[in-house]
Amino acid sequence: MSWQTYVDQSLVGSGKMTYAAIHGLDGNPWATSAGLSISPDEAKKIIAGFSNPSGFYATGLFAGKTKYLFIKGDDTTLIGKKEDTGISIYKTEKTIVIGIYGPGQQAGDCNNVVCNVGQYLKSLSY
Repeated sequence: MSWQTYVDQSLVGSGKMTYAAIHGLDGNPWATSAGLSISPDEAKKIIAGFSNPSGFYATGLFAGKTKYLFIKGDDTTLIGKKEDTGISIYKTEKTIVIGIYGPGQQAGDCNNVVCNVGQYLKSLSY
């Protein structure tokens, strides 16, 4: 399966998020849904934040030029919120999997799908 297929079918296609992306740990995008643009710079800052997620409490979590209030995170998962939208990010050995949910979608549902896809990629050594 191509990286774009993971984004289009497994992530956005689940109906639990509006946008999704997969970036390599160098920050470069591997696949992105239509309408979402997360710069390599934004991705690098997210990736660096996994080593000390508490820093996002002060700065917020930026993705696609949107600032999310940082809710919680650890060395594998980051979660943010902005009004009735939010973001869930899962780090694997070689990627970050990003899901952004919109109005009418649930944070927990988005997070479950993002984490499941991330864990599957991790099981394949990605």
